[in-house]
Order: sequence, then structure tokens, then C-alpha cells
Amino acid sequence: MRFYALERSGFCLRDLSGDVHVSDKNISFQNMELTTPYTHMLSNINMDFDGWESMGDFCNNVVLTAVFQPGTVMSLQDAAYWAPMALWGMDEPVELDGVFYGPVGYMHPENVHIAFGTSSRLSLDAFIDGLPVIGKTIFSVKIRNLHTTYEDLSNIHHPAGIEMKVPDLMRKLSIFDINVDFEGGQQDCVAQVDMETALGNLALNAQVNFLEDQSNYSMKAQVSSRRFQLEPVWKNGWVTRSAFHLEADASGRDMQHLKADVVGFLTDTYVKGISIEDAHLSAHYTDNRLTAQLEVQDSLLQLQGNGDVLFSAGDTMLCDV
Repeated sequence: MRFYALERSGFCLRDLSGDVHVSDKNISFQNMELTTPYTHMLSNINMDFDGWESMGDFCNNVVLTAVFQPGTVMSLQDAAYWAPMALWGMDEPVELDGVFYGPVGYMHPENVHIAFGTSSRLSLDAFIDGLPVIGKTIFSVKIRNLHTTYEDLSNIHHPAGIEMKVPDLMRKLSIFDINVDFEGGQQDCVAQVDMETALGNLALNAQVNFLEDQSNYSMKAQVSSRRFQLEPVWKNGWVTRSAFHLEADASGRDMQHLKADVVGFLTDTYVKGISIEDAHLSAHYTDNRLTAQLEVQDSLLQLQGNGDVLFSAGDTMLCDV
């Protein structure tokens, strides 16, 4: 079978070819090759069902097996024709191979490999339960060997009308090698992230709960590092590197309404090239004001400090230490 189409919205299907088999319990597309000006898809697709009546509830009664072959390139520019509000303006090509198995309502992407930009890549396994109703969908996702760079992230084109800037901190971290475990949906989620960067490693464990109307959230998180270079992030001339463990409890819908408490310690900290004993800290943030306490007990240095930072309009800060 070969097929060509030009849809009035502008979507162009230059070529669709493959071997098609149809029965009362199966539809298969073998050696399928789909080409548009931006996409080249190589795949084998099977749809298994009990009978034609199953098509009445396609998302739950039809079992899909879609195998995308190496060499497949999918364009977000083509995907935008089917989801214009979410993707229009994004035109990055994405290399893809792997298996998608199950009914749409309980989809299982398995051994999926994705690449984009000049050097970004990742491997993914997931279970997605509840599609097509996003608000009730639960995601269980494992991302392994995610490698990306500040340059690739900053070069991603965003949807029309949405302006997103990659924080300057990301430029300093530069290179990222990340593993992620995520489980949850629109109301609550749990995430575990292990990250290696140009400045050191970071580990994050977080649990986030949203109100039903998404107007507020609460979060518990732990952030730690075995070794982190502080000087490129915090120009101070004193502290060069440190390991740390922080625990945070926060709630709010944005920085204006955020309330947070943080406790933790710094270890393996180097001040002017000299290692000091553990430093204990605590902090509280509310009404745009950060209040912090730091205590160091070392044979060379004993320190107790208190500080206040008031964040005001225009990204300015007023400090009292």
C-alpha cells in the first residue's frame, strides 16, 4: 500500500507505505514507512481486539503493539497539527526507537531511546494508566542515562506565546547526566533524581501534593550532594566546596505565597582551603523573607550566625547578617 495526502491545515503526508493485513480480530501494518517534510517513521504496528465491536471503546479494548525502528525521526512540528495549543512553535526533530505496548488506557513504553539536540539522549520505561483523561492519568516513569547540556536545553523552541528561559545556574552546571524515577499524576507525585553535573553531584527526593483545583501545593524534599563546587555558583572567596544534606517542608502556589522550612548540615566543607567540621543550618522563608541560622564548631573556627534576606520587586535583595 502507498498513500499521499495534503490536509487543508497544511499537514503534508508525502508518503505512507507498508504491508497491511486486516481480520475480524487484528489489524497490522508491517514494514510501515511514513514520511512528511519533517518526519521519517519506520515501524511495525499491530492492533489486537476481540471483534469489531471493541472499536467502540478503542482506548480500553484494543491492544496496540507499536515497534519504532532505529532511524525514526519524529518532528514536534508535525505533532503540533494534532495538538496546536500545546506544541505549535516547537519544531525540534526527535530521534526515537523502542516499543509501545498495551491499550491506550494502560500504555507501556518499553526500552525507548530518545535523542535530540547535538548530544542529548535518554532511555525510558514507563506505565501510563488513565489516558486519554490527563487529569486522572497516573505515570510511572523510569528515565535512565539522560545526558544533556545547557546548550541543548537553551536551544529548545518553546510553544508560541510562552517564554521560558533556562536559569543561569543551569549554564554553570553545564553538563547533566541524570537518572529519574517518577510516579504520580496531577494531584500528587513522588520523584527521585540523581544528577551528575560539571560542578558535582546532586540527589533529590521529593513528594508533592496539589489541591484539586491546582491552586496550592505542599512539598517535602531532601537534597544532598557528596561533593559540590560552590565557588562558580556563589562568588565569596572563602568557601570553595562542600557536601551537604538538606530537608525542606514547603507549601504555596508561587514564590509570593511560598512558606518553607529547611534544616540540614554541611560536611567536608573547605574554607580558604582548610577542611572544617560539620556546619548545621536552619532556615525559614515566608512573605518574601528568608531567615537563616548557621552554627560551626571546629577546632580552628567557632561560628554562630543569623541572617535575614528580604526579596523585593525587581530581583533586588536586602540583607542583614
